[in-house]
Amino acid sequence: MKLAILFITAATVALVTPAVVPPEDQGEGDSVTIITLPADVAAAATNDGVNGSDVFDENGEIDGIPIKLLSKDEIYSILQEDDNLLIAQLDLLVIKKVVQGRREPTRQPQGRKKRWSRPPDHDCIAIHPLFELSLAGRVTTSGSHVTRQYARPGNYKDAVRDFNRFLPDGARTFYGANGISGQTGTVGNHRVTVRNGRSNESPTLEIRSPKTNGDFVRTFTYEDPYLRRQGNYYDVLRNYPLI
Repeated sequence: MKLAILFITAATVALVTPAVVPPEDQGEGDSVTIITLPADVAAAATNDGVNGSDVFDENGEIDGIPIKLLSKDEIYSILQEDDNLLIAQLDLLVIKKVVQGRREPTRQPQGRKKRWSRPPDHDCIAIHPLFELSLAGRVTTSGSHVTRQYARPGNYKDAVRDFNRFLPDGARTFYGANGISGQTGTVGNHRVTVRNGRSNESPTLEIRSPKTNGDFVRTFTYEDPYLRRQGNYYDVLRNYPLI
């Protein structure tokens, strides 16, 4: 029984944690998981900055810890824990909004109570799937500013759907002079923005989270090649296994 529980727990953690695509140059002792992607998919991701070498500011910091004191393994571990904390925080904020949006049971003239209701077709655990089916990629830091790229299957319609799952406050549509348009809104103190991308670029979903003395930006790039060439995202992980 204990073995069964341990196996289920390990499988659950594996699903929650997005796979990491680290830089090609790994130092001795690094144990970051590597995923080998199809050449065409990797090339498409590279064009949007998802793949490629990480850029760490040696004079910068992550969560108040000087980067020069950290190994690559430790940096990736901290980033992963930051992701896990963000997932839990955003899911909790969305759950609260869903619950608050339900109608309180009130007495109707006929004496019947109204049923509890919830926004249709909305999964309370909204943020978990976003990270679960995304590949974590390139990381760049500058001072206390951290940016991390993720690759995700889909198109602009999928990006807008994921944006709506946040139930953002003050959501508005914007149009840029450079042809980029999209929507932006806030969830707690996090700003979420979806952009359609220019004709030669992929759509993106951005989560900008303030830190004590900086910010953490996560950008999800939606790439159709995952769906067109592999059928679904699980096939990508199955055909190009972890090494």
